[in-house]
Amino acid sequence: MKILTIETTGPIASVALLEEEISEIQGEKGYNHLTSLIPMTQQLLEQRGLSLGELTAIGVSVGPGSFTGIRIGVSTARALGQVAGLPLIAIPTLETFRFQGEEDDSVLRCAILDARRDQVYGACFLGAETLIPAGPYSLESFMDLLENQVEKKQNSRMVWFGDGILRYKDQLVGRMEQNAWQSQFASENLLYQTAVSGARLAKERYQKGLLLEYHQLHPEYHRLAEAERKKKEREPKESHLPVKEGVRGDG
Repeated sequence: MKILTIETTGPIASVALLEEEISEIQGEKGYNHLTSLIPMTQQLLEQRGLSLGELTAIGVSVGPGSFTGIRIGVSTARALGQVAGLPLIAIPTLETFRFQGEEDDSVLRCAILDARRDQVYGACFLGAETLIPAGPYSLESFMDLLENQVEKKQNSRMVWFGDGILRYKDQLVGRMEQNAWQSQFASENLLYQTAVSGARLAKERYQKGLLLEYHQLHPEYHRLAEAERKKKEREPKESHLPVKEGVRGDG
């Protein structure tokens, strides 16, 4: 099994190659994924003495996250898959945090990505169990859901991941102290989504047979991009007025 994994949904682009072990190359922090992704991929393959055609599959983080980053990653994976005739694996970004850091199924892992407009993309996991499904939430509603889950999973240590904790740290700390949770924030090197964690999830999905052809791979934004949302808000509402007799509607 040789799976190349692409991660471009966060501020640090990375690629990983899973064989018996996982190798990774990370770009510099900052959204320069378009120029760095292909060179990093080529460098990683050369380091492992592999050609693109020798791979088993290509996995890519499909979102949520940076809209531009998602498009870059998905487009690149599609192109590589089509050229090499390889199956693709769609990797749900938030679920990769199940594999972030130490392997301990007793740790409750919560990930929140900043979705702007006072929203987060969030999810929580306890081992392979999904406690809060990935999706867009207001921070308040997400924390309310979490309180209910923590009551059910007593004495679970909680670790927070994702760039959302940078923006909402004060609110998070307040709820943690209020509920006396055993919580901590991930260290800086584990804060953001990585291709290594994506590779571990890609292996799991590959073993389950969750493979796609290049034309079946699509981004998972979880909501419209800001520009698309504003465009729809400007569009006139559909008219429900009756059409007068004798007037054609197809002009």
